[in-house]
Amino acid sequence: MWDIVSPKFVSFGGYIIEKYGLKRFEKLLETANSENVNALVKKYYGKTTDDIEDEWGRWLREKVSVYDTPDFDLRRERYNEVSSLYLAGGRLQSEFLRRHFLDAAAALQALLTIYEYSEDVHAAAKKLSEKRFAAVAAKERFCRVDFYFTWKDAKTVSLSGDFNKWNHTAPFNHLKLVDREKGLWHTTVNLATGKYQYKFVVDDSRWITDENADGLVPDGFGGQNSVLIIDEKAKKRVVGSM
Repeated sequence: MWDIVSPKFVSFGGYIIEKYGLKRFEKLLETANSENVNALVKKYYGKTTDDIEDEWGRWLREKVSVYDTPDFDLRRERYNEVSSLYLAGGRLQSEFLRRHFLDAAAALQALLTIYEYSEDVHAAAKKLSEKRFAAVAAKERFCRVDFYFTWKDAKTVSLSGDFNKWNHTAPFNHLKLVDREKGLWHTTVNLATGKYQYKFVVDDSRWITDENADGLVPDGFGGQNSVLIIDEKAKKRVVGSM
């Protein structure tokens, strides 16, 4: 049974609001403290709570990518802005959500869902976030880096490096196929001044060094990592092969 104040229930509630609307979420709240919650969820939605949690996790990671930046404090500010706009509007039982947020993760999950569900709040927060990002980017001298990679037979291509904690499996680290005939893949990352290591990952199994990198260093496994250097004056870089 899920307790109504648990972070897991809050994130599940956010998922239900996003996918099925507020009415069904309110209906679920009426029975949330009963021992047959899982049975009710299965009956109404045709999926187990674990299935829905897995889908929710994938959805959340994709939405977070919209506001992805290497600056943790900036990410936190963006989420706080979304939270302030949402709570000020008193939308979707904000009092309930405020009372039952037990940790930052649960709050973030629910707020990001509400953020996408409410289009007017979405637009306002996006505008404010972009303005804030522009100011911080100017101060921190973030550089837009366009990563390109060519591999005709690849089913997926991901970017992995110390700037994303070598997490190539997260959806927002996947490159997009921009030219099928050439096998050209692309993604964009905003990076602050500094020196970074990275590799491209083909089909989640083949780790490929960028031959056009600024340099190469040992990767600790008998191979090499690509090196990218962002200087203070750089505003835009194009990296990889096209």
